[in-house]
Amino acid sequence: MAANINPVDEERITQLETEFVHASGVTCSTAYHNAIQAGLTVVISQGDKIVEVSPDGKERVVKIIVGPSPSQPGARYTIQ
Repeated sequence: MAANINPVDEERITQLETEFVHASGVTCSTAYHNAIQAGLTVVISQGDKIVEVSPDGKERVVKIIVGPSPSQPGARYTIQ
């Protein structure tokens, strides 16, 4: 027996997307602060850098990263 599924309208999809962005931001922020309070080091991205943040607030750049670049459909890339 097939379930009766009601289509979701565009307004509801937009609302859900907004809620998801907010919830994911809160979740990431909570995880970051919990890790720092537990005395753990956290790795984050800041602009074009990967940064290691220690519990005492010291920051150390781990790597400089390159921003997004255009890609072609069907192209193959190797991550090094």
